[in-house]
Amino acid sequence: MPKAAHQIAVILVPTDPDHCLTEEAADGLLTELVRKGVVDERGRAAQEADCWIPGGFGRIRVDRPRRPVVYGNRQGGYRAQCPRCSASLAREIEVGLSNWRQGQGRGFSCQDCQEELSLEEVVFSPSAAPGRWALVFSRAEALQLKEEALEWLTEELQTPFKTVVSRG
Repeated sequence: MPKAAHQIAVILVPTDPDHCLTEEAADGLLTELVRKGVVDERGRAAQEADCWIPGGFGRIRVDRPRRPVVYGNRQGGYRAQCPRCSASLAREIEVGLSNWRQGQGRGFSCQDCQEELSLEEVVFSPSAAPGRWALVFSRAEALQLKEEALEWLTEELQTPFKTVVSRG
């Protein structure tokens, strides 16, 4: 069994951070993925898993945290910078998340250039994205889904996605 730091998760986060996934849509997605032979009833990879991610993956799950989060690298973190002046936004990200969680939007000001920003405008390195839910492909053997799989998910769930890769 590989160490956690050697395991890759491919995380699909809706590009609209406020997009909501109903329980019915999540259940329908799993049912369809089982029918297609991508996963079993528990979300574990099945015969067609490598048609979605080259080399396959271990499991798919819908992550639905109780409050909005920034999905990003869990092992080593990520850097957040202002898209206008490249200043570090570590503290400001927390302000934006706190505002969002309190229903006040995702906005905050860059302390260096005073520009008003939202969480989705931040330049993350490596890639990260704010969201209320995400589709997580754990123990992935590649860093992204095949184009056909991503297109199918986009149509099925009625939202485009940003791909975030996480170690650990």
